[in-house]
Amino acid sequence: MAIEVRAAHVMGSFLYVLSGNTLLKISALGVRTPIGTIGTSTGKAWIRGDGTNLCVVDGVKGYYWMGAALAEITFPDGFAPSSLTFQDGYFIVSKAGSGQFFISGSYDPSAWNALDYATAEGLSDNLVSVYSQSRDLWLLGAESTEIWFNSGAAAFPFERYQGGFISIGLASARSVASSDERVFWLDNDLRVRMGIGVQSEVISTPQIDYQIGVLTGHSDAVGFYYIQEGHGFYQLTIGDKTLVYDLSTNLWHTRASGAADGRHPAQCYAWFNGKHVVGHYSTGKLLYLDADTYTNDGEMMRKIRAAQTVHKDRKRIFHHSLELEFEAGVGNTDCPDPQAILDWSDDDGHTWSSEYSKAIGASGAYANRAIWRRLGNGRGRVYRVTVEDPVKTVIIGAHLEGGPGNS
Repeated sequence: MAIEVRAAHVMGSFLYVLSGNTLLKISALGVRTPIGTIGTSTGKAWIRGDGTNLCVVDGVKGYYWMGAALAEITFPDGFAPSSLTFQDGYFIVSKAGSGQFFISGSYDPSAWNALDYATAEGLSDNLVSVYSQSRDLWLLGAESTEIWFNSGAAAFPFERYQGGFISIGLASARSVASSDERVFWLDNDLRVRMGIGVQSEVISTPQIDYQIGVLTGHSDAVGFYYIQEGHGFYQLTIGDKTLVYDLSTNLWHTRASGAADGRHPAQCYAWFNGKHVVGHYSTGKLLYLDADTYTNDGEMMRKIRAAQTVHKDRKRIFHHSLELEFEAGVGNTDCPDPQAILDWSDDDGHTWSSEYSKAIGASGAYANRAIWRRLGNGRGRVYRVTVEDPVKTVIIGAHLEGGPGNS
């Protein structure tokens, strides 16, 4: 049976994970202690803590843990909480089917007063998610977004910034993630957006927007942010496709797993015990994002790179040789003779040639060169290289030798 790791949260020296319907407490040594169960086993969920206590919301009900048993929250009028965040001592939930959000008692996820609420009123749309980032409270609705702050007012502590309104909404509550300065989300126009302060901008390209548009399951999209080797990544999975934005380069790439190039396994993320921990979307496993591991928990991690079209005023080009400059000598005990596979298309990607392999380089073969020769001709050619072997794959450069014909 598939078990979805739905949410992860670090509090103190422990990692708290919602795996299926079970809330687990995990030590740095990997010891798992079940805390309790909730009513649902799949779908959106959030865990937030105040340093001592935990609150869990699954879009249907809420639960609290204050060191004893996991207990169900009684919300005013029994409303369904559609999302959860935490800020300034308050657990904050959005009320499903409305623009309202409620706050808990101070550092008390069990206490909810019927009068402790406010409404995002810029538009009459319903809230999809509440999200706290750098002590700003983001209220993301179906068609609009508002940014509030803690004013310290006695009647209700939060109010909207002057100018804190964006006429763009949210397509998926679980797509919201943040860095230390920015908030990322899949907006209601099915574009990926980045917000900072009270402003936002689209960071998805027209090509990425097209890919998103042809997918299904946008309301169930999941996203998270992390930093690895100096690069900040926003990873977004929609259906069976995973798209990743690199903040350091402002470029997009896709991530996949298995021979069929399915979605990336990661469903949620936490930085815990000095490691990038992710929850698997179907196996119940916790995995590490490790740049020195070349499979996804044993599944193939195919690396594919396609070049821009090679052309010269629609004249036929004769391709004498192509060298792909890899970091060579990367063979290992699992794959002593790694190969790069080259193919190409002369009709804008509609059909592709046969595949031709060249060695990347066995362990220690640092002078190895991957060169393909006698490549024929075409008026517009796209080269594509694929590495399926579980080795480090770094392309340093590409060198094409050829020349134009007369027609």
